[in-house]
Amino acid sequence: MFENRRCILCEKNALWQALPGKGEQYKCPKCGIYEVSREDYEPPYYAPEAKTTINNENKHILAGYLFEHNQRKSIIDLSPDEVARIISQSPRTSVQKLEKLLLSAYRSNNMIGHKFDSFIPSEGYAKSEEETDRMVDACIELGWFKRTSASAIAFTIKGLQRAEELLSTNIGSKKVFVAMGFAEDLIMACEKAIKPACAACGFDAFLITDTEYNSGITDEIIAAIKQSHFVVVDLTYGNQGAYWEAGYAQGLGREVIRCVKKDWFDEDNKRLHFDVRHYNTILWKDHADFARQLKARIRATVDGATFED
Repeated sequence: MFENRRCILCEKNALWQALPGKGEQYKCPKCGIYEVSREDYEPPYYAPEAKTTINNENKHILAGYLFEHNQRKSIIDLSPDEVARIISQSPRTSVQKLEKLLLSAYRSNNMIGHKFDSFIPSEGYAKSEEETDRMVDACIELGWFKRTSASAIAFTIKGLQRAEELLSTNIGSKKVFVAMGFAEDLIMACEKAIKPACAACGFDAFLITDTEYNSGITDEIIAAIKQSHFVVVDLTYGNQGAYWEAGYAQGLGREVIRCVKKDWFDEDNKRLHFDVRHYNTILWKDHADFARQLKARIRATVDGATFED
């Protein structure tokens, strides 16, 4: 049974319910749906020095992440490991936070002339409404917004262009779309090698089956690739969908890292379509080998990769 309580991240009104054990679930209209364990945020853990639990120093980052991702409508478990991952992938500079605010406005309404009355702090990973106001002023100075009245702003053409440029290039995105067939061994390779390798480099890899959606799957795949910084494609078993997704990503200008299971490839080295045989493809033997090679490839070819596991 849900009750009314304040969201522990943005402190706005939300729905709350207890879960079996020590867990709690929040449904916040601003942040989305998330679960926490009581000891992850109540004293003595609710303190700035507790870097992997929810505290006053990071709750605005978590609120920003949840706001940015709540369109997926999936429940995010804010465990210490998940909190640490989110923080590691959060905007690191003031300009990156301004770009998050710009993109939030663009996604909510990009109609020319539309007027925005206000923004909430989580749209720009801000700590307070005062910081949000300063960020809006900075966006105006950059020429992305213009004031239409004392209480309203609107996009400039320059702001629309910058938002669309960010969506096209996804310079700041930490998402990595994984394209592959859904054979059991490939799914296991994704979980045991691709996702950990990407995480070690500061990115969040996902399969289309990791998300919930209402529209057709092709539309979801297109949107997912557009949102991704780069794409990992496994061509084992000649999956035609993976070929299509690799081509679409390449057409958008995304970095495409191609992989194939070595024992399948070795059975006939012409198994890859001739159009892609010239690409430097990772041939992986097992999960450890796959993760090692993929980390090295990401760090060598993808801007923004971290170099420490």
